[in-house]
Amino acid sequence: MARPKSTPNDPGRRERIALAAVELIHERGVGSVTARAVADRCAVPVASVSYYFDSVPALLSEACRQVLKERSRRLDTWLAASTPDTVVDDLAALIVHQLTEQRATSMVAYELYVLGMRDDGLRQIGADSVEHLRRRLTGLVPPADLDRLVATADGLQMHCLFQEHVPTSREVAAILHHA
Repeated sequence: MARPKSTPNDPGRRERIALAAVELIHERGVGSVTARAVADRCAVPVASVSYYFDSVPALLSEACRQVLKERSRRLDTWLAASTPDTVVDDLAALIVHQLTEQRATSMVAYELYVLGMRDDGLRQIGADSVEHLRRRLTGLVPPADLDRLVATADGLQMHCLFQEHVPTSREVAAILHHA
């Protein structure tokens, strides 16, 4: 039976292209993302990259969306059982997890996050991610402490990516409790 003409030959290609960009950012940084490098990474023609993404910034935006969507999903799962009494310790454990087991993803997320200082699209994606954390903590943290905790958690994680030593959950929790 012939495939209908409106059905793509490779329905997962767009996502594979974005994932290849994420992998390149992890391995060599944002500057390594070119249409050719991404095409080579996922074994597609360069024209496929151009077909799905009209520019490298558009590709970087999609890569950023995918990375931050996964981080938001992990945040939701991790904090699902949190209570006002446990949320800071739970958040501390998540931060340590992201600095250890998920370090590569965290590096990519923050590298793209920093690009948002000069790119309106990436800035909005980063702002949406921070807002997701704020919404997730709403109701678990007193309103007067919410913005301070969000900023401390986000800034602490970025700061720790510059260091070789990863603090323990207890050390992170102590910092967050003082926020």
